Amino acid sequence: MQHDVGSNSDVYISCYSLNIKESGLSGAHYTISDIRKSIETVKVTSSYRHLHIEMKNSLCVCFSTLDITWVNGLEHGELLAGQFTVFDSECPISYKVTRVGSLCFVFIPKYFYEGVLQKQMVRCGMFEFVYVDAIRFILTRVNSKEDGEQLLISELLALGYLLSVLERKEEAVGKKVAFEDKVHEVIKDNMLNPSLYLDDIALILGCSKRKIQHCLSLQGVSFTKLVTKYRIEYLAEQLIRKKHSRIDVLCYESGFNSPGYASNSFKVIMGMSPKEYRCRYLAKSSVF
Repeated sequence: MQHDVGSNSDVYISCYSLNIKESGLSGAHYTISDIRKSIETVKVTSSYRHLHIEMKNSLCVCFSTLDITWVNGLEHGELLAGQFTVFDSECPISYKVTRVGSLCFVFIPKYFYEGVLQKQMVRCGMFEFVYVDAIRFILTRVNSKEDGEQLLISELLALGYLLSVLERKEEAVGKKVAFEDKVHEVIKDNMLNPSLYLDDIALILGCSKRKIQHCLSLQGVSFTKLVTKYRIEYLAEQLIRKKHSRIDVLCYESGFNSPGYASNSFKVIMGMSPKEYRCRYLAKSSVF
């Protein structure tokens, strides 16, 4: 989509930050009490640009009229023209655009959604949005900036509700979730428990420990190594998100009983110590 603002080598960037509050005696309804807008144009470039919007504790919906590549914390990927995705704004968000178009970012407070739902929404790994077409339609209108203030408020509130309706990708096509996927999902959901054992996973899944061990052995990994891997990935995220927190504290928060063991495991998997990883990532992100 072409815009009148800027030159023919510009990318049009718009951001909407929502302040949502409960309404009614029961608190069952929500209204948008305030919308903060920011609009800018940037030049087409082959380098990554950092989204300089401080909106902690929010989910960021990104809609683009052109193909882009993005980085959100440790995650990265591509977004095709006319599509949308959801980022976690507590991690740095960077993007790269190589042709003219427009990007629209909508920040929605996390408290609008339940904790489990927040995780499912961010890039929708095992889940997908049910009302994709309706969401795209709203984002297209918001990006066009053709609607008045009251209609914009109604559209953005509807967007918030539509995004909360998800379903498993496997269920959407009539398939059962593979057992190995269930094992990985349950381990991820419980990995922060420092007293997590195989017995706990077997109890949650309603199966024997031997079945889980056999499943993991076919994938060439043990239960202990898989839990450690997921904890290290989580620790890596926390090192960036909580850049001023002590590393030993983050090790405990990541499910480890020993910071020393966590540090050694981190170095084996990531190729560097937690301190080196944090310094290297922060130095790299500062160039965006």
